[in-house]
Amino acid sequence: MTKINSTNLGTGFPINASRPVAATGAIYSVNATFTSPTTPGPAVLVFLNGILQQGGGIDCTLSGSTLTFVSDPFAGSVIAAVY
Repeated sequence: MTKINSTNLGTGFPINASRPVAATGAIYSVNATFTSPTTPGPAVLVFLNGILQQGGGIDCTLSGSTLTFVSDPFAGSVIAAVY
């Protein structure tokens, strides 16, 4: 497994992988929309239950601080973002 850092993501991205941000919103299998506490910058990594999600509508989309998953996360899921 490769550790996430600015070296393997490219230059100019202030990433702090030790402090992922938890999105807010009810996770109970019928909600796909969540809100980040701040608006992310240009480089965002979204994880669902520790698995990196693909953006652009494949797994999820991000608009401002609103994160929308294609499929509703199951109850008890953990959502985290690094940006």
